[in-house]
Amino acid sequence: MIDIEALIEEQLNEASRLNKKYVHPKLTKMFAIAGMEAFFHRGEGQYLWDAKGNRYLDFLSSGGVSFLGRNNPAVKAAVAKVAELDLPNLTILNPSLLGGLLAKRLIELAGGHFGKVLFSNTGTETTDLALRFARYCTRRRRFLYLEGAFHGRTYASISCCGFPPLREGMEPLMPTTTPIRINDLAQLRRELKYGDVAAFIFETVQGMTGEVMDPIYLKEAEALCRQHGTLLLADEVQTGLGRTGKWFDSVGQGVRPDMMMVSKTLSGGLVPIGATLVQDDVYQRVYDRFQAGAFYFSTFAENNLAMAAGLATLDSLEEMNAPEEAERKGKLIEDGVNELASRYDCIERITGKGLLRAIYFRTSELPKLRTEQTLLDASDPSAFAAALHIDIYRDYRIMLQIPGPGLNAIKFLPPICTSDSDIYFFLQALDETLGRYYTGTGPAIGIGSAAAKHFVGEAVQRLVPVRAAKRAEAEGSARVVLPKPGNGAVRVLPTAPPGNGAAATEIDLEAFELDNFYEHGDYHGPMVEKCDFLVVGGGPAGVMAARRLAEAGRDVILLEAGRRLTESDFGYDLMNTSARYFWDSAVKPSRGNNFTSSLRVKALGGGSVFNSAICMRASDWALAAWAENAGVEGITNEALLPHYERIESFLGIAPTDERIMRRRNLVIRDGCRALGWKVEPLPRLTPRCTGTAECVTGCRVGGKNSVDRRGVPEILRAGGRVFTGLQADRIILRDGRVLGIEGFVVDPETGKRSHSAKILAKCTVLAAGVFSTPVLCQRGGLSRSVIGSNLRMHPSGHAVGVYDEEIVPWEGATQGYHCLEFMEQGTKIEDLWATTGIFALRFPSLGAEFTDYLARFRNMAVIAGWVGGEDSVGRVRALPGGYVDASYDIGEGDVRRLQQLMVSMGEILFAGGAKEALMRFGGKSPVLRSVQDLHRRVRDMPCTVADLNIASNHCYGTMPMGGDRERSATDSWGKVWDCENLFVCDTSLFPTSSGSNPMHPAMALADRQAEALLRWY
Repeated sequence: MIDIEALIEEQLNEASRLNKKYVHPKLTKMFAIAGMEAFFHRGEGQYLWDAKGNRYLDFLSSGGVSFLGRNNPAVKAAVAKVAELDLPNLTILNPSLLGGLLAKRLIELAGGHFGKVLFSNTGTETTDLALRFARYCTRRRRFLYLEGAFHGRTYASISCCGFPPLREGMEPLMPTTTPIRINDLAQLRRELKYGDVAAFIFETVQGMTGEVMDPIYLKEAEALCRQHGTLLLADEVQTGLGRTGKWFDSVGQGVRPDMMMVSKTLSGGLVPIGATLVQDDVYQRVYDRFQAGAFYFSTFAENNLAMAAGLATLDSLEEMNAPEEAERKGKLIEDGVNELASRYDCIERITGKGLLRAIYFRTSELPKLRTEQTLLDASDPSAFAAALHIDIYRDYRIMLQIPGPGLNAIKFLPPICTSDSDIYFFLQALDETLGRYYTGTGPAIGIGSAAAKHFVGEAVQRLVPVRAAKRAEAEGSARVVLPKPGNGAVRVLPTAPPGNGAAATEIDLEAFELDNFYEHGDYHGPMVEKCDFLVVGGGPAGVMAARRLAEAGRDVILLEAGRRLTESDFGYDLMNTSARYFWDSAVKPSRGNNFTSSLRVKALGGGSVFNSAICMRASDWALAAWAENAGVEGITNEALLPHYERIESFLGIAPTDERIMRRRNLVIRDGCRALGWKVEPLPRLTPRCTGTAECVTGCRVGGKNSVDRRGVPEILRAGGRVFTGLQADRIILRDGRVLGIEGFVVDPETGKRSHSAKILAKCTVLAAGVFSTPVLCQRGGLSRSVIGSNLRMHPSGHAVGVYDEEIVPWEGATQGYHCLEFMEQGTKIEDLWATTGIFALRFPSLGAEFTDYLARFRNMAVIAGWVGGEDSVGRVRALPGGYVDASYDIGEGDVRRLQQLMVSMGEILFAGGAKEALMRFGGKSPVLRSVQDLHRRVRDMPCTVADLNIASNHCYGTMPMGGDRERSATDSWGKVWDCENLFVCDTSLFPTSSGSNPMHPAMALADRQAEALLRWY
């Protein structure tokens, strides 16, 4: 005999996986994108609890099903008792006693206007039945329904759906349905005059939009329908049984529909049920002859469990005086929202009745919020409401919903057991979230949407200034023409001399013509490949490891989900580049006490293609901390020296040459020198740099040795195979041994998957990055909690200096100087290039103030910095549908360090001659005009994490190496504990910060690891 309790207990954590595989993965995916991935273990009344014991306020009540609250004791007891009694059920021949009792109760509650009740299982079935009856007894074909209506998802119901996006792709639907505008009597009168309308179906309060039918319109509609012989169908599936303040809203307004549909609440939240209440006259017209008896029948319609649940529900609702309570509590909500609307002009109105409500939003007059709302609206008309919905769910654990496609509104259906204090808590959450939008972090960060990010980029790009002159186009040209300065002369930057090891940095792009390089168009069916070494991830560490292995004569496959990019793919504004070539459109928001975004490049070469090319060795103190705190063995800068030198020679890493520094670089250098702080040129892998400041958007002049240009060609020449457009999904784990990976072919342009792929290897090396590497392990069956649980970052901040002199912030080396004064404290400051797109994202204000400062953009310099993140930590885990969840909390120590970082950056700007410093800090971000102003308004002000605008391009730590199996995912050589033939080779190995920009230490560790693998395999 099956033990349900034991089965649930045993398989509780399998719900997501089983749903992904067997039930409805797309729905799970939608919730995951919205950040609503909590798995609930228990429900009671108006609350739900997740696996961690967190309590959620359920203002959805399962779309109206749980109006009584979850697991109502009376309904549970009635259902359990019926199950115990061994009553005959679904005998077909015998009438249902409980069905008769329930029908009688429903007719009485509806005021005796109806004579019969026909039961079904769902709300959409009640609609189908009513439409069938209407057509049969009128012998007419056409139906009228309201714009914005929703009556279910079966064929007839969806044919009467007032949302075209929900009908799309299902055509041909019933061609005899006509939408009409709500409360438009003239249109209704015109349609009825044709004399071919079987029925007019309506909701007094629309379940999707929350719009309310005008009582006068409703009464006139009834009269017109009677006049023209059209039946009136009241859809009370969501409004019925007390939710709107009346037992049935249509009947409560004095209307007598010919048929009325009831469901949702009637179930008690436990057993599906639907009921169509039918006037006697209509029933007799349908069943006008004996043979018509089987006109309607439903196998499960009058099952005893559903009938018992319905009877117990009605009893409970009557005991609670549900209609009056719903009206009172609805008024409490309405008054509270109207009070908020008097303070927040983005609230347009609240609609609905009782405990079926929707709040509509409009564009604020506040310039900062208005601009952000406009950008979000370019993505989707409902994006602002979606952001608010996500933020309230994340920060307050209140469950709401977006009512329908394109509606800038949130909808909520609180259960009748919701307390007044619950309502006040909801109003407080709405108040505090909107207050933050008006004074601090705006709504765009909440939406966390790739599409929204893309459209923000599209909008911001319009601000990008037109270049005054084109760059020299002749092949091999060393001269780059940049915008004219104020005096009209054209600046020409000289070619930088070759860096260290330049003789060894010739670029062999012809290697991509070899037969062992594969792109998306080369795959024509399911793939199975074998090799000695499989390296997953074509970023800097993965390429350096694969190159060393291939050049030793081993059979190597390098796997990359993105495609190979060339100079023709570059030249876009950063926002467009992000949308095209980054996972999640360059925003991977991490949930936590501050939404910290990070970057993941989707291209061969990984981060080296779209970064500033900085290559610093790790700090001695950081490596010493790895050894002392994590038990990492054998990793010091002295031990890594031969690997550093090999990488530096191969990639041409050298300090940035002074001749490609422009004024933007120099004012930061001069500010540091004026303060007596240590400042040096940044080491970068740019031996042919001409100072175009295009590192982050892709170097069009070939000045950067990104590893797709210098690394991958060597792999190909050595006989290694490189597969692009092939995405790993999971490791293949069998009896403690990793055999390779399973994945799929993916179109890098569209993301569409096609063929399956399996690559078997004697040794698998994961270099897929901080987010993907632990997820590949998790999906493959490695369940140790340490995998993915040590997400670390370098939280960063930015500031803008405004000068009297012309700076031209888009000229010169992308990043030329760095301040090392605070490196022992784990803090580093760098100059930073800026386009207007970057400026717009980092500028501390919007609207008129923004445009005023934008006119002075040529006189600005941007400075950036990061802290070591030692007090901040998060986690990464696999979600259903192939998604990745990341959470990250900024610790108090790092908040203080970030505050001091902002102060230090401001001091550098003023010491370098800035007249103003702009930075995002606190509520209304300050424009600072002196060092004293900086100290008073930033240094000496109380600071919380909410006061800071934080991002991070340096992520690490999700597969930490170390000597303790309990605290680390791998040993000191990157071998994953407790399984054979699996190694990790990227920044996820770092237990904590490397005390440097992490790319160079990651490449050196990869070279060290490859050297060891050649000994072991």
